[in-house]
Amino acid sequence: MNKQIMMVIVAASLMVGCAPKITTEMTTQALAPKATNQIMILGAKDTIPDEARAIGQIKINSRHSSLRKNYTKILNLAVKETAQQGGNILVVDHSDMEKNTLKGTMAYYEGETNSALTISPRRIKCLLAMGTQQNQSPIRAISKEQEQMVKQRQEEAAQQEMSKYSTLAEVEEQKDVQDTTIQESSFEDASDYFDIKEENEKRKGVIKISGGPMWTLSKMYLSYDGRGYFTGARGTAFDLSIHSIGDLWGYGFDLYGSQTNLSIGNYFKTSKESYNFIYAGPNLVMGGTFAQHFYADLSVGIGIGYYHDSGSDEVGFGMRESVGLGVMLNNHFSVGIDAAIQMATFKRPEGFNQPENEAYGFKCATVMLTLRTHL
Repeated sequence: MNKQIMMVIVAASLMVGCAPKITTEMTTQALAPKATNQIMILGAKDTIPDEARAIGQIKINSRHSSLRKNYTKILNLAVKETAQQGGNILVVDHSDMEKNTLKGTMAYYEGETNSALTISPRRIKCLLAMGTQQNQSPIRAISKEQEQMVKQRQEEAAQQEMSKYSTLAEVEEQKDVQDTTIQESSFEDASDYFDIKEENEKRKGVIKISGGPMWTLSKMYLSYDGRGYFTGARGTAFDLSIHSIGDLWGYGFDLYGSQTNLSIGNYFKTSKESYNFIYAGPNLVMGGTFAQHFYADLSVGIGIGYYHDSGSDEVGFGMRESVGLGVMLNNHFSVGIDAAIQMATFKRPEGFNQPENEAYGFKCATVMLTLRTHL
């Protein structure tokens, strides 16, 4: 029982430690909450209304996750906090985006809300396209006199709404309904305006080109009698992989080829030999970015293996396993290193002398430099 409690505590601690950190600094007392669909979001290239007055600052650090990847979630938190504090304008600041931090100014505006500037897939795309510069338009802090005037108008509007009802019970009932509506509206998720899950599950393409040395792991027999063989010969390998991946899992296709040239014999008599191996097939892949600047993937696939040398051509069942690690140069390119094992089994020819517990086929390992294009 104690172990279960400890596991729950550890799991809760990890969840809290990985959750975004929200820091809010208010220059006023909280105004009446707004609905999130009334919050206008302004970016670096937007004009801030002259009548807008700042009521506070917000900073959200996404901690261990990439802000760009989780921008929708982080922006939604900022919008909800602005609504709860009574603001109806959020001026976002992307200047610390590389530090996984979204900053913003919360403001109050007497004018009407422009629905084109509230949270939506199109608005999020526009905000990200504005880059990491900061909005240079001045925005003055709300004065104590203006704050009192806003609160007075809000109280008068609430009193006028209550005066429509004749009995105290009706007033209290309506007040409860209004309070509930405000609370739900202030904290409603942005999925009421667009499908966050659908956005997160949009698949992204990765094209991977690799090249490097390979080593033969299987026994390469020199004759049918099985008396002589070699292994560990080094060749050159190339690989082309195309993946379609969501948040974590995806699928793709691998095309791998290698060539090995070597000399067989001794000082008095040698012969030049070469052999080629090609693998092609679909795969399942798990991967994604982490720590903002790194990309890793792991894939397993099955397909067709083809082996060729001067004396034989073999086609059979193939398998491939690979793991890769890269450094993101920007949003679209990464470079790194991949390690992979390819193998194929073929039909054993009659008369070939080989241990029964040993598969007849080809197996190799490779370490390659990799360039990825992230679409």
